[in-house]
Amino acid sequence: PDTCFTGTLACQHGDDECAGNAAETCVKHLKPDFKDYMSFAYCYEASFPPSASEVSACASAIGLTTDDIDGCVNDADLMSSLQQTEGYATAQAAIPGTPTVILNGESMSSTRLMLRQVCKSFATLNPSADTPAGCSSSDAKQLRGSAASSSVL
Repeated sequence: PDTCFTGTLACQHGDDECAGNAAETCVKHLKPDFKDYMSFAYCYEASFPPSASEVSACASAIGLTTDDIDGCVNDADLMSSLQQTEGYATAQAAIPGTPTVILNGESMSSTRLMLRQVCKSFATLNPSADTPAGCSSSDAKQLRGSAASSSVL
């Protein structure tokens, strides 16, 4: 219901998580290209909670400044709207808990074999592409050989 997305935002892991979620939500708003906002999130969370200089470096790497992010985070109306949008998207995705990994639109039932599933999906979708780091050449060859007979995860 709509009332689920009003009032004071509470984060399971406290104020640092709330601040990080707000920063990442604003970066997604300011730089909607997946590669940009995910690069920021990866950088930001690499040393969580990051120092001010680390946040600045993460922002700079995608063409933003901390002033850009702070301007968004400190705009109460914009922040409320962005957080509601993210809340609705999470609710619609029916996220069962954490961690939740969605691969090609499907929620993975287990993350135990995540790398193998990602490599298999990559090989299926990109049969002529170079094998990504992390997917061993023997696994990739085996996966490419079975890709024609398997469905995308």
